Amino acid sequence: MAESNFLLFKSADQILALEAEYSRQVVPLEQLYGIPGVSGAILGLIPAAGRALPVIDLVKLVGLGSGAANSLALICEIDGESLALPVEQVIGFVREEVSYDSDLLSEEMLIGGYFGGGHKGRVINPNALMTALQNRVLSA
Repeated sequence: MAESNFLLFKSADQILALEAEYSRQVVPLEQLYGIPGVSGAILGLIPAAGRALPVIDLVKLVGLGSGAANSLALICEIDGESLALPVEQVIGFVREEVSYDSDLLSEEMLIGGYFGGGHKGRVINPNALMTALQNRVLSA
């Protein structure tokens, strides 16, 4: 188990962490274009980096609470696929030692305990995120 850098952010009133290597940029979530006939885990598309990226609904995908309105989108690239996660607030980076199990989200834990007292949050397993998304899209 090695230490990694994580990006901490708030989504659906919860603190979440994603390994920094998967994050590309944060953009305003201004224009969200719906996709006819698509429901479930995809909220719509946003223009970013010269292409249209799917915005993933973490509330539906992993059962998070509804939370506040998201004004930002975290652009991620996982396994060569680009996607956007709705974000209320970006908190910053921390270095943490985390081992993944097969769950999409870890149990709640103290993340970045040495930095400002840390934050109680959950870590996103990027591989499980992609698997869950593919399963939800294929079954929709």
